[in-house]
Amino acid sequence: MDTLDQNVLNKEAGELNGEIKAFLLETAKWAKFLSILGFIGLGIMMLVLLITMLAGATVIDQFEYSKLRTTGALSGGIGTFFALAILALYFFPIYYLYKAADGIQKGIRNGNHEELTSGFSNLKSHYKFIGIFTIIIVSIYILVFLFFMLVMAGR
Repeated sequence: MDTLDQNVLNKEAGELNGEIKAFLLETAKWAKFLSILGFIGLGIMMLVLLITMLAGATVIDQFEYSKLRTTGALSGGIGTFFALAILALYFFPIYYLYKAADGIQKGIRNGNHEELTSGFSNLKSHYKFIGIFTIIIVSIYILVFLFFMLVMAGR
């Protein structure tokens, strides 16, 4: 009976057994791998955006400025702004995922509950960000669908 009470006490105190630790460490490894791939992808997208901006500036400089060219340059600037905004939006969930993986790994390896708690806090932030972002995107899809349904009904 004493061992049963001790097992219950350990579970209430938040102790993790070896199997749970192994699962968390493996999950954290994959989370870190995916976050590093995410950072590499962001870097490649930034590089492509920079090359596109430089190539666009070179093409515009080679031609005479006119209203058409100015409009093209303006729309290119707006496109660049949106591309940078999307890159910034993608940065945060990747960052939270990396911090979660790092905190969970350090917390389990060092037996540090603060690092483990920080890792899970970052994991919560990652999923919260993804959830809110998903709600926004689905809402936009619904609004676009309703708009097109109204346009088609008006014809």
